[in-house]
Amino acid sequence: MAGVEVNRDSKRLDVIRSLSCCQCGASPRSEAAHSNFGIHGKGKALKACDKYTIPLCRSCHARLDQNLSQQTRQQQLDWFTEKLDSTNETLKRAEDAVIHNYPESF
Repeated sequence: MAGVEVNRDSKRLDVIRSLSCCQCGASPRSEAAHSNFGIHGKGKALKACDKYTIPLCRSCHARLDQNLSQQTRQQQLDWFTEKLDSTNETLKRAEDAVIHNYPESF
């Protein structure tokens, strides 16, 4: 897996778990669902880099990992990328709110 950085970020994982499920909207406590793609550092018995995590409830996480929606690999990647982008935008807004000291609903 040359060129892929795999690192752990417990702070990000804690924040991800505090969010609602990004698929069905179930209330927190979500699971930090890692990408299932080698381009994000996923390998046999190796989780992807923590920066490639999204908040999913237990049910949606199982659906992702077991591909119960029967998507193609490209459809899975497109779906995950969309959810990851949305999650990262939410985290950025939360970080900005803390920096600027104003409350905002996330």
